Amino acid sequence: MKPNQSRPSRELKKDENSAPPEGEASLKPPFDMEHLEAEIAKQVGDLIPRKSREEVVSRVTALMIRESFSGPLPHPRHLAQYESVSPGSGDRIIAMAEKQQEHLMALDNIGLSAEIADRKLGMKAAVGSLSLLVVSGLIAGVWTGSPGMAAVFLGTAALGAVGAFIRGRNGR
Repeated sequence: MKPNQSRPSRELKKDENSAPPEGEASLKPPFDMEHLEAEIAKQVGDLIPRKSREEVVSRVTALMIRESFSGPLPHPRHLAQYESVSPGSGDRIIAMAEKQQEHLMALDNIGLSAEIADRKLGMKAAVGSLSLLVVSGLIAGVWTGSPGMAAVFLGTAALGAVGAFIRGRNGR
């Protein structure tokens, strides 16, 4: 192929007549393997020697039909295959996924409850510390008769409280 020449782009489309009847799931791939291999062989054409053309076509076809599925359950086609090998296994797999989801949600709730309890404890400790500093400042001011000592305790409490409100919990 010449450097400035681009390759033609053709997409294989699913045959509209091959759709399963409404309400019925298809377990077949949405393409015809023979048609796919013929199209690849036609596109490869004379670019590859005839000896290795079949190997190249089969490898490219294998790459094109690779599928990926992500989630807590297997692909519906795979689930049907499990069910055909071992009747009832599909229901067990779904039940296992549901149980795992419930477990993860319970763990999330436990973590959230612990975080809320931690924040409440932090607020109570802050109120207690602030109250202790204010009372200490008042006692120091009255007992020693020195307004400077009271100002030190009260100033520390005020600066700490104001700083905490400005920074917030995460220090931002």
